[in-house]
Amino acid sequence: MIEIEADIVLGEAFRPAAIAHSHVYRGGVRRILLPALALAGAIILSSMVGMLLPLLSLRLEGLASLLWIGGGILGLMLALRILSSEHMRGFLDGLRRIGSPDVFPTRFRFDEQGMSIASSRISYLVPWASILFIVPSPEHWLVQVDTMTLVIPYRAFPDPQSERAFLDLVGARLLPDAKRRSVLDRKAA
Repeated sequence: MIEIEADIVLGEAFRPAAIAHSHVYRGGVRRILLPALALAGAIILSSMVGMLLPLLSLRLEGLASLLWIGGGILGLMLALRILSSEHMRGFLDGLRRIGSPDVFPTRFRFDEQGMSIASSRISYLVPWASILFIVPSPEHWLVQVDTMTLVIPYRAFPDPQSERAFLDLVGARLLPDAKRRSVLDRKAA
């Protein structure tokens, strides 16, 4: 049995969960870019209609317009990034406002039957057979169990030997398909 602990900061698991989700569904870029490109296309089309007559008479003015359109697309992409960041910040502030703590002291336990993750507010008991895959991210081990992603911070392991013991246990206990989908080497992150 391996037992470790870490303080999990509110919102810390969102980005790693998105990384785990990308291991399940890889068509995400198209899903994100298509709406952004449609909006950018509408802006570009309306701008081009407004500039059509001057472009026909002045050849060099067209180059400046292309630079303006490129800047508009980059501006739109930056605006969407800022909007997403502000949305996440607002969501986390809302959670704090309604009583969620900023930090969750969390205990992790791994044994022959599975893993348990517990804080004073919630706990999970996850049998090895229910795990779909385990992969590293820049700061966490990501454990995918159906629609739920659990994160295990690297900092929770007090030394490299305890992390190695965890990985050996994972390698011995995951089902063959889950083991094939997993990446049990942190350097692969």
